[in-house]
Amino acid sequence: MLIAAALLALTAAEDPAAGRPVPGGTFFYFAPPRAADHEAVIVSNEGAGPDRERRQQVIRSGSWLREGPIGAGAGAIYSDFEGAISIAFSRDQAGHYRTLAIDRHASTDTFHRYRRARTGARERVLGEDCEVWNSARVGAGSDHEIDLLSCETADGIQLWSRTVVRRTGAVIEQSRTLSFRRRAVRPDEVRPPLDLLRPLYWRALAGTPEAGAPAGHEIRLAMEGDRSAQAWRVIRRRGDWAFVATGDQGGTERTSLETPTLAIQYETEAGGRPVRLSIHPQPPRPIASGAAAFEPIPPPQSERVLGEECVWSGPSSAHGIVVTSGEHRECLTADGLPLRIFSAHHVVSADLVAIRVSRRAPSAESMLPPAAAFDWARWGVTFGD
Repeated sequence: MLIAAALLALTAAEDPAAGRPVPGGTFFYFAPPRAADHEAVIVSNEGAGPDRERRQQVIRSGSWLREGPIGAGAGAIYSDFEGAISIAFSRDQAGHYRTLAIDRHASTDTFHRYRRARTGARERVLGEDCEVWNSARVGAGSDHEIDLLSCETADGIQLWSRTVVRRTGAVIEQSRTLSFRRRAVRPDEVRPPLDLLRPLYWRALAGTPEAGAPAGHEIRLAMEGDRSAQAWRVIRRRGDWAFVATGDQGGTERTSLETPTLAIQYETEAGGRPVRLSIHPQPPRPIASGAAAFEPIPPPQSERVLGEECVWSGPSSAHGIVVTSGEHRECLTADGLPLRIFSAHHVVSADLVAIRVSRRAPSAESMLPPAAAFDWARWGVTFGD
């Protein structure tokens, strides 16, 4: 009883009126913030029909939760409800890491905050008393918003959950616990593998840039005027590797690397705090040059940037690109380098002009995420008790 009371007190303390951020990469993102050590077998349904059901194992200790297929070593999702972070990965048939996705709640994000409240309802499930809680997004007042219902024991074990449309009562997704047992859980059972963030491992999967045309270049573009949401962009090319980095006026920075076999995206918020990392393989394929997907916009219009002439061009429908809304055009040199980039959707979202152009291939290291992307401490993940 003392443990249950302590857990409830912690739950209340971590659930202020402003709501609490939740990890976004887990099916159980509105589970109790903390729970007693236990493991459970849960069946979840993300839509109508038995083909949408999946059975998985959940292991829980404090604020950490691990979910994954029963008896499988292919991969899992680890979520920390205090850090509002989820780490997901998968393995190939040989047991090697194949994909990685880290998603952490941005400190400036006020939309994905939820407030937990007791509904007053109680049930008895699997021989245990549970109380029904409702987690609703803070500030949600629309009839189209959803309620996140869950029935939880006094020590935080979730016995069922339902995502319900508030206006109609329709159930979008749900889960139910088939069995569970309380037991001592080791920290390593609910933390991601320590070696998951080995930079040399993922660097090896990216391969080696091969020589090609163009051999390489680097373009730095900066905001033009005061209506651009983007403050700068860096485009790098080395053989068949393509890299883009962007920064906005709020301090958010995003980098993207594509090689013929791997794609890496990384994002930080103002101050350099990491919030997102995604690594996944892609089928071997050549990366087309940027110029191949663009064609001059009639009548031809040109301008000079940094002493070079460029011609305004837009996405080519001949290459399967269809623009349904907004506008995107680039002023390209004869060898396909963008010296000015303009895009808009309702309002101007980017108007960038080149401030430096180099036709020398950048180093492969300059196209990779920084060391902070592979530092567990920077993600707020600890591996102690």
